[in-house]
Amino acid sequence: MPGRGPATPHRSPRPAPLTYGRALADADNWYAASRLADLLFERGDFDGLGARIGVGDDAAFSRLTALLIMHGQGEEAERLRRFGLNPDGSVACA
Repeated sequence: MPGRGPATPHRSPRPAPLTYGRALADADNWYAASRLADLLFERGDFDGLGARIGVGDDAAFSRLTALLIMHGQGEEAERLRRFGLNPDGSVACA
């Protein structure tokens, strides 16, 4: 039909970067896990990084310790480094 312009092909919606990144990271894609940890770090997402540590994501561990230090919580970062997380996601004491 004249005047309507070219037809655009149907495109599937793109998944949200964090949702897609989590799916890839959960599937043992090390690059996606590292990038996801970077995004969570940039957002200041303490809980998100803690959740990633809970599933064994080493990249999230280093980002969370850096984030804690950046927010003036160096002692907590040192406890995290030494003792890890409790099952509830809090930093272990000993």
